[in-house]
Amino acid sequence: MKLRKILLGLVLLLAWGTAYAQPAKDWEAYKKRFVSPDGRVVDFLQGQISHSEGQGYGLLLAVLQDDPKAFSPLWNWTRDNLRMRKGDSLHAWKWGQRPNGQWAVLDYNNATDGDILIAWALLKGARKWKNEVYRGQAREIVKAVRENLVVQRRGKLLVLPGYYGFVLKEGEVLNPSYLIFPAFREFAEVEEPQFWKKVYEDSLEVLQKSAFGRLSLPADWILMKESGTSIYQERSRFFGYEAVRILLYLAWDGSLGTLPGAKALLDMYKKLGYVPLNVDLVMNNISLEEGPGGYYAVYGRMARDLGEGELSRSLLQRAAKKVQAEKDDYYSHKR
Repeated sequence: MKLRKILLGLVLLLAWGTAYAQPAKDWEAYKKRFVSPDGRVVDFLQGQISHSEGQGYGLLLAVLQDDPKAFSPLWNWTRDNLRMRKGDSLHAWKWGQRPNGQWAVLDYNNATDGDILIAWALLKGARKWKNEVYRGQAREIVKAVRENLVVQRRGKLLVLPGYYGFVLKEGEVLNPSYLIFPAFREFAEVEEPQFWKKVYEDSLEVLQKSAFGRLSLPADWILMKESGTSIYQERSRFFGYEAVRILLYLAWDGSLGTLPGAKALLDMYKKLGYVPLNVDLVMNNISLEEGPGGYYAVYGRMARDLGEGELSRSLLQRAAKKVQAEKDDYYSHKR
């Protein structure tokens, strides 16, 4: 659904916790560069368009930085410009300039990770700032996700990547990086607890079944069908821009140990001396191209959570240096 280029920023803010991260300073720089005065997160690498995912990350960062003055316009812009679908409380995933010059929604389909991030940020904002309006708005989105984006197949609850286009005759196309486990935990506190607990448990099982290649890594996209789970090569055969986010979400959730390939990735880095852009899970090849700063920050957070403090500090130092050269890459800045 998204072009992969957007999946490359504020990583140091979301993977902070070491002496090498300066969250407050980085957040102010991020807002100045990527957030317009009216609250739109701008993707300069793709014609200054905006995405529900980017808005969700911006909202989440505003909460984590305890910045209600930034949160309010971010949420207002998101609600006023992306909540344009009829019949549900989901958000159109893509907004930008149309061929006629008008700036508006470009694709009315949703992206489920965007909706999850937005709802999760609203819940966190409601708790931090004691704002019941935010809580009510979050519950509307959570309900819409439950009713429109989660399907039951073969006894399991599966989270679809979007409203349209992911249920095929042969099975369901899924994106493991859309499984934001700590968000599911918080959804269970406010809306249909048993349902969201099962979504959490079944999503972990989906992730464990999505381990491919000699490093046992999740693919960017998978196909689940009666006969089993396979890499959905029509979209990607890599552990790449999409799947690298899984490391961060599991770290937030305290459940990195559930991913078979987490330690293998660190061992790979030690041997290579660089973080590769992707791993080809079909050909079992490792990219010679280096990943962006955001990758290094995610690996740094992973190393910290797996008890390798010195390695974590080294990775985060490299992340900080690389991010400085990626001025227009909001993905590397937000990670």
